[in-house]
Amino acid sequence: MAVRRSIFLVGVWTGGEIKPVNVTAELIALLISILMVIGLSLGLSAVRRLNQRLEISEINRKTLQESELKFRALTESSAVGFVVLDAKGKVLECNEAYIELTGRRELDEVVGHDLAEWVVNDRDESEEYVREELDKIRDELGEATSELTQQYDGATVVHPDGKTIPVIVYSSAMQTPSGLQILCLVRDISEREEARKKLEASEKQANLLFDNSPISTAIYSSEGYFLRANKAHDELWGVPFQQLLAEYNSELEEDFNILEDPQLLEIVGSEKLEAIFAGERLVLEPVTYRASEYNSRTGRDNYVMTSFFPLHNENGDVERVVQMHVDLTERAATEKKLREREALYQAVIDSTNDGFAVLLPDETVVDANEEYVRIVGHTDLSEIKGRISRQWVSDDMGIEEREELIKTGGKKHGIRIDYKHPDGSIVPAEVSGAMVETESGPQIVVLARDISERLESEEKLRQVQKMDAIGKLTGGVAHDFNNLLAVVFGNAELAL
Repeated sequence: MAVRRSIFLVGVWTGGEIKPVNVTAELIALLISILMVIGLSLGLSAVRRLNQRLEISEINRKTLQESELKFRALTESSAVGFVVLDAKGKVLECNEAYIELTGRRELDEVVGHDLAEWVVNDRDESEEYVREELDKIRDELGEATSELTQQYDGATVVHPDGKTIPVIVYSSAMQTPSGLQILCLVRDISEREEARKKLEASEKQANLLFDNSPISTAIYSSEGYFLRANKAHDELWGVPFQQLLAEYNSELEEDFNILEDPQLLEIVGSEKLEAIFAGERLVLEPVTYRASEYNSRTGRDNYVMTSFFPLHNENGDVERVVQMHVDLTERAATEKKLREREALYQAVIDSTNDGFAVLLPDETVVDANEEYVRIVGHTDLSEIKGRISRQWVSDDMGIEEREELIKTGGKKHGIRIDYKHPDGSIVPAEVSGAMVETESGPQIVVLARDISERLESEEKLRQVQKMDAIGKLTGGVAHDFNNLLAVVFGNAELAL
């Protein structure tokens, strides 16, 4: 059976004229099929895109819900107060930490209430302060939809019982469909404020200690330039150091730098001085710092012991260098006088005819001169030093006096003691003692005088006195006998 073909006359514009073209029904059907396939593909693609959008919307919704749940869980578990305010400062919602921070117990005591009920600034202003801040936020935000973030210091939360809590507030304001909302994080900074106050008190005390320290102290920068000095420093050099520096800088037309101090360079050396400012700690032996118009107005040289202490920052770098002077000028003069006096006393002790000794309360010999060593029967101090002097005292002489001296203190004079020599000979002495308190404890100062010659002289004197008495007695007897003989002879002559 022959297939009937339909022929359509189609005009085609070619070369500026319409030419008829024969198109079969099969070609038309093919074109229609192609168009239907294209339409179906476009429809399926649109459906797929719609499904994808629905899926994305659902995912976003779930993500938003999860984020909201996480956010609420975070705010509820956080120790930082979280609160949402409307444009007038009323609380829309908050977490437990914020309720506790305000000193309230229930949510309805906070939500719906005005922020000014418990927030004041450091000037004890409440409602006016809150209104000013809210107006400022509204003015700055205006009609914009972007977020506006602020930080507020100096705010205070007042509890119903009057207790005050210093806080710091971080707020973020934004326009929402329901109007302006302000999200705030409120942190209790009581501990930080307490630490700050303690730090300020500590710094004040440190400054007081620095200014009133009896040790001359100056502080220099890490480059060697002077920063500050205390009162003792000004007193040591006879004039405020700032004044000296001003005069120095004015005349030399340059700033004073301790790294270029000629006397210090002479004493320490440039390498050592640079090492100090590089972080090395140094204590110098006492030296004399010569007075000059730029370092002293006292008119005298200063004999000082100088120390340098570098101060490091948190990175370990030298930030400051502290220079301390211990003034030894008066002490050196006193020590010199003491040495001179000790030398004088030693000369007196060594040249005296009396024995001198220092004993402990138990009579241990601490020191003695040559005469005392001789009196006790020895030739050198090393033979008796550290030994008990009772070893060479005859019998128990002087024990009672020593015990009374230890008990009552004071002085004792005219104590008779006989010293036994190793060869058995005895040296009689008259001893005086005095109890003296020293840094190492009580000590007895003893003066012993050899009275051998005096006793011999006294014995000779007694012998002379005896002979004189006998002579006088004999003369008296002879005189009386002569008188009797004269009477006898007189009577005899009369009898004759």
